[in-house]
Amino acid sequence: PLVVTLPAGPSALVLRGPDGLVTVEGVSLRGPLDLPIPPSPGRAQVFTCEPEAPEDEAVCAEEIVAAFGERVWRRPLTAAEHTQMMGLYATSRNSGGPWEEGVLLALKGLLVSPHFVYRVEIGPPVPGPHLVDGYALASRLSYFLWASTPDDVLLDLAGSGQLADPAVIEEQVARMLADPRAEGLVETLGVEWLYLDAIDEAAPDDTTFPTFDEGLRAAMREEMHLFATQILLGGRPLTELLDGRDTFVDPVLAAHYGVPAPSPTGFAPIRLDGDRVGLYGRAGWLTAVSYPTRTSPVRRGKWVLENLLCETPPPPPDDVPPLEDSFPDTGSPPSVQEQLAQHREDPACMSCHVVMDGIGFGLEHFDGIGRWRETDEYGYAIVATGALTDGSAFDGTEQLAAELAASETVTRCMVQKVFTYALGRPPRVEDLAALDEIHGAFRAGGTTFGALAASIATADAFRYSETP
Repeated sequence: PLVVTLPAGPSALVLRGPDGLVTVEGVSLRGPLDLPIPPSPGRAQVFTCEPEAPEDEAVCAEEIVAAFGERVWRRPLTAAEHTQMMGLYATSRNSGGPWEEGVLLALKGLLVSPHFVYRVEIGPPVPGPHLVDGYALASRLSYFLWASTPDDVLLDLAGSGQLADPAVIEEQVARMLADPRAEGLVETLGVEWLYLDAIDEAAPDDTTFPTFDEGLRAAMREEMHLFATQILLGGRPLTELLDGRDTFVDPVLAAHYGVPAPSPTGFAPIRLDGDRVGLYGRAGWLTAVSYPTRTSPVRRGKWVLENLLCETPPPPPDDVPPLEDSFPDTGSPPSVQEQLAQHREDPACMSCHVVMDGIGFGLEHFDGIGRWRETDEYGYAIVATGALTDGSAFDGTEQLAAELAASETVTRCMVQKVFTYALGRPPRVEDLAALDEIHGAFRAGGTTFGALAASIATADAFRYSETP
């Protein structure tokens, strides 16, 4: 066989034979040989020391295990826990393994522990409510605002006891929302509450909506993300989720909206007018709450009812047929408003549909992929009038948005949604007084997410736990 030694770095192996004909039965490559591997930045963050002599190995391993353990368990290890992890290190070393393998085995032990996999809060053995310790509070804050583990600042404040001070918590909320890691909040709360990723599951019909493609889907997704980010993290009122006009478009989405692109490439800010306001003026949301071949005033209205008014309608009766099956195929079906009127004539459907349908009708100027239209899929002129549960009437999305943005019911619902996300549970009866206080602070703070987050994080419901 032919053996070729190649230098470190990129190489080219060219084979030539008579008349350009070469027969190769096989090629085997080994290497790189004796090439030094530069240490990775990640390794330097974990291996905070390197033993200079054999007698330093155990001490260095103890330091690494303690530091890594505090980071991944989100609190310092107890003496017993540290001894247990160092036992894994000793097992590896006693079997002849090198120092680094012993340390890695101990680190693996930390990562497979329930203390890493789950957020474990250990309270006092006495039943009743108690202030959670600083480390548990640091975790509550970090998973609320970052959807990730606490950083060194939070852990240091936890260790010093300073997180027990509500003023310190308020300072940390402001710091954390200004940190790039707050992007995790948008990705989690935005998905759970605001439907930011629902466009991924939408499946508009190719025949009905031939202009919809994966490029447009991606543009819709990005606009939804940027729109939510500027409100959640940009110090804007949360009510701009309802009536905000500032958004972001690229040339693809600008063409879809029928507006000039503010930039020839990529996304750029733009202020839209007319009915294209708030979350329900975004094509991504409108597409996600439509059916493949048509809009759905019911689905759109139900989403607003559940997520902005916190009113959950009961499930529909089992014997109600789909809307398109409710009328004979005569070649000229009635309008959507006329079709849905039948549901409201049924006493079992009326109480829910009278509200959901009205809200959904206010959004009917947008078709199944969020384009503006004056007539529906049957050729009928759009009628976008409706009313909210309090009787407030509106005509079109702009008026609907104004009514919702001014509604105390909506801001109270926002408090409830974020409270549920922050605590990982819905409010209880004993939380009602706290919710009133949080809502008052939220309104006084200009309804910004920062004001809401600070008032939730300093509330007793967030800082206290109860031992059964």
